[in-house]
Amino acid sequence: MSPSLHLPHPPHHHAPTTSTNAASHAPPASQKGQHYAETLDSIRRLALWTSQAPALAKGAVNYNAVPDSPEPASSSNGASTTGMEWNEVLRKFRKHNPNRTITAATAHCERTLRCLLAKARTPSGPPSSAADPVRPPPLPAHITSSDRPAATEALAELQATLKSAQGTPVELDSAGIVLAFGKWAIGEPDQALAQLQTGVRERGLPQTGPWEAYDLTLRVLALALQGHALESLVRQSDALVAYIHAGQLYEAALAALSGAPNRDSDDVSLHRVGGDVLVRIALLSRLGASASAYNGTTTDPSLLETSYSAHRSYLAHSSSFSRSAAAFPLSSLSLMHRSFRSLQATLSRWNPAVISHNNRAEERILRRTTRLPKAGETNREYLRFLDEVVETWKLQGAPREGADEVIEILYNALTHTFQSQLLLRHLVRALTIVGRHEEAAKALRLYRELWDKARETDAKEVAKEMRELRTRAMREASGGVAEKAIDEKVGSSADGAVDEPYAVDIDSDGDFVETVVFGVRLLCRYFDDRASEAVEIARRAKAICDDGKDERLKANTAAQAAVERALGVALGALARQDPEPTRRAKRHAESLEHLRRAVSLNAHSSGNHFSLAYHELEQRRVQEALEAARQSVRLDPSSKEAWHLLALCASAQKDMRGALEVLETAIDLTDSSTAVGTADGLPLPNGDAAPHSAPQREALRQNAAKRWDQPLDETERLATEVQLRLTKNAVIEYLEGASSALADQQEVLAYFSSRNAALAPASPAGSASTMVASDRPVAQSKMQNLAAPSAGSAGVSRAGSILSRHRSLKRKSQAASTSALSPLPPLHAEEAAAVSTPARSVAGTSTAASVATAASNRSPTTAPTVRASPESSPLASRSLASTWLASAASFRRGGKLEEARGAISEAEAADLDNPDVWTQYALVLLAKGDVDKAKDVLDRAMALNENDVTLAVIRARMYLTPSPASGSDATSEATKSDDDPDGVAPTWKRPLPSDWVALHVPLAEAMLETLTERDAYDSPEAWFELSRCYKLTGRPEDERRCLVEALNLERSRPIRTLGKALERCL
Repeated sequence: MSPSLHLPHPPHHHAPTTSTNAASHAPPASQKGQHYAETLDSIRRLALWTSQAPALAKGAVNYNAVPDSPEPASSSNGASTTGMEWNEVLRKFRKHNPNRTITAATAHCERTLRCLLAKARTPSGPPSSAADPVRPPPLPAHITSSDRPAATEALAELQATLKSAQGTPVELDSAGIVLAFGKWAIGEPDQALAQLQTGVRERGLPQTGPWEAYDLTLRVLALALQGHALESLVRQSDALVAYIHAGQLYEAALAALSGAPNRDSDDVSLHRVGGDVLVRIALLSRLGASASAYNGTTTDPSLLETSYSAHRSYLAHSSSFSRSAAAFPLSSLSLMHRSFRSLQATLSRWNPAVISHNNRAEERILRRTTRLPKAGETNREYLRFLDEVVETWKLQGAPREGADEVIEILYNALTHTFQSQLLLRHLVRALTIVGRHEEAAKALRLYRELWDKARETDAKEVAKEMRELRTRAMREASGGVAEKAIDEKVGSSADGAVDEPYAVDIDSDGDFVETVVFGVRLLCRYFDDRASEAVEIARRAKAICDDGKDERLKANTAAQAAVERALGVALGALARQDPEPTRRAKRHAESLEHLRRAVSLNAHSSGNHFSLAYHELEQRRVQEALEAARQSVRLDPSSKEAWHLLALCASAQKDMRGALEVLETAIDLTDSSTAVGTADGLPLPNGDAAPHSAPQREALRQNAAKRWDQPLDETERLATEVQLRLTKNAVIEYLEGASSALADQQEVLAYFSSRNAALAPASPAGSASTMVASDRPVAQSKMQNLAAPSAGSAGVSRAGSILSRHRSLKRKSQAASTSALSPLPPLHAEEAAAVSTPARSVAGTSTAASVATAASNRSPTTAPTVRASPESSPLASRSLASTWLASAASFRRGGKLEEARGAISEAEAADLDNPDVWTQYALVLLAKGDVDKAKDVLDRAMALNENDVTLAVIRARMYLTPSPASGSDATSEATKSDDDPDGVAPTWKRPLPSDWVALHVPLAEAMLETLTERDAYDSPEAWFELSRCYKLTGRPEDERRCLVEALNLERSRPIRTLGKALERCL
């Protein structure tokens, strides 16, 4: 059932009080009379006006003659020439229905008028790509002046019949409607109105006397004619009211005919009239919603609602009617698809099913009516369609659930477009949003090559020349005749032709720059090894901006700032990977220069300040980073990434309580956003509910624009949220110790489980591990018994915890001055988790999820183990594994090695190829003194990621640590320490035997010197271990230099590694 139209005061169209079977309402007649009455009614319903043989020899309807389109035809469409002609059908009807002379005369007159109108009409295809989707199409054509005498004669014959013959009220009204139709057809709208006023008694469904199905079509036609006449007399408001009444009657007629024979296939004429009415309602009501025609200054919501309903009704009928091709013209279908798409954007009303249906229906039309363009041409209609589909998706906020269909539509268009820059530009973004990053990178590369080639060859001029050559060749082949038709077919060769919409498929400089900026984000965010490619395309975009050929781009400082920012980000990513110190420093400096220029060009962009702050902090310029991060938060207080970066900057200044307050503020913002039922600030799709208010629509557009430039799917947003919570967890462990951190991780797990529907509780028996299959503990049972840590554990004696408050800074922590941990060495939170002893670490290691249960002074409650299901995305599984690893690190630092091993096993089950899994397992083995097995595990971890700094530092530290088998008496007593709960001294306090120095220190020194020049240039652990090498080999100056470097790096380092806690690109 199609949606009903919304009317201020809808008229009531009562259904007939007798049976709804249309055939039962015909006047009594013989069997043959009934047969020919049904035949005549059916061929009128089927609109067989121009068919030479609308019926077969024995009077049955010739369904083969049904037209395959509403376009005019001068002869029958495939009709058998041995069938019964129109005049013969009418003769048989009169013979066997002698009392229905008026019906025969009415049918004859209408058939004459329809044939004459068919001669006046010209076939029309889909509207031009430049057509306005809001402007109503022209009114139905009039009969040409040369044919008007024949029309006038037919009208006179009908009038004469009315004077001489008797008829039922329904027959008389139907004849009066055809007379009014004739007046309109010959160009007399005022006479048509007069005829409708005086010659038609009933305006709704027939209530008196017998009626046939086609009589309902004529009733709808009467109101449609009234609207046409009023519109032609420039009475738009009155015309719209008439059309709305006609639309209501159209729906009522369909309901009344729902039980009639062949209802689903015979009502071609009704749908033609009703479809035309709905088109005019949809577009005139949109036009009337604006007080000043097109400027949209004052919008009437009720008219927009009427327009929306009319669009829905039209599209529903055009898709459900079995003979839709015969009833709904392609031009009207295309126009309504476009208009509905723009109306949805106006109302910000998004129904995914309706959007998909609308897009697919128009796609089918275009694939049937357009072709692959020739050289120098473009498929304008198809390009316009692609642009509108993507724009609609963009205005929805570019949701991932709609991206697959957009991608399919774009790929389907490859058969009807040729080397389309527009298509590739949209494909880059859609593929990125859906997570098909490799395909997106290939599309970006191809797009850049096509654009560069077009720019070098001046493709617009080439297209113009190709068009002129083809026109000349066609004229020569035709011998100079039909020049006008050739020009229309090929297109004008005037200079302005290539400037029409979609006349050439070449992106502007602005479009290219925007795509490159997005491409830099793609390459830097989702690839570890394509920073050089990102720098290359960013430099190309910078050169285009500097050329200044595009005046709009030249005046667009925001776009120029975006290019500067993209280049700065790409250079920073490349510098991070650069192994050569001098070149790396130069690239870092160049990166900051471009980012500062971006801020100067567009100081109102939160993203510009964010990128500047990120790279300042990466270079340990903490004060400058802090100021930029504060400005980023001021400009966009809803940005969780900006708040997170601000907290990291505060932690780099060792203001841990300030960092904690910032983190909790950001988490509170997140909770508030979730509470109102929105996703990333965007209201959920509202289907066919009432439209959003104007402020809501504006907020929707702003958020959609933000998501267009910085698209994140639900899993990425979840990872961002959990990273925020893990940074908070690291700060808590810094302030209160491992047991408090474990209790907080319990809350992180609860959050992760509630947000990730792809995860499900799993029993311990369901887990499988290859790493510790022989001696893996059952993590759950041991973890669930940690409600009260032993008195000897580090950090357990705290009487109060940050976790016992909703906001950590509402009161002072009782643990601030009672830390049971020994003094902290110069270790970073994440790297400390990997390279320090359990008693001396700061915080947890990795990303995104949580631990199943943990110790807490405030509550002994436990949580179920969470594991990734097979349907989980790789990012979700990786996030879950990283959180288990964070839990393992906290357990290890708390001295609970068995529980740590259980958490590591869960991490392995979530993400087997994660090198951090093996790193943490090696640390547990080292803590237990199993050095040989730890070496094997480290070898496997380095096979997964040979460039991992933490692994290399651990390996170097192992080289500098003598094994128990070394036989050194010096290590027997010196390894004892009162500072360590296990009685084992830190590795840097253990003396080394001279033979151990000779064998292993050179290996460690070579490894660490390479590390500090390349990947570990900003790792204080690496510099510290290198200082030990120099100390053992008697080089005090080099030792001092390394210690100073390690100390300086530690003083300016945030609580977590920047690259692990926060993405470089928003």
